[in-house]
Amino acid sequence: MTDYFYCECPECEFSLVIEGNDPKVGKINCPLCLEDCGHYTKMTERPARDADQPEGYDARKGKV
Repeated sequence: MTDYFYCECPECEFSLVIEGNDPKVGKINCPLCLEDCGHYTKMTERPARDADQPEGYDARKGKV
């Protein structure tokens, strides 16, 4: 099992990293698209890489 997943919105490219055991894995909608225009846009996911620098929350560091 992957420790962390990098999630990215295919519409606005907002990104974040979540823990691999998070129950939201596979179910995350982009919070920016939802807030800005009310659209539910499912974020794509892949195993996180050390070089990933997400715009939003980064569970690897416990910070936004």
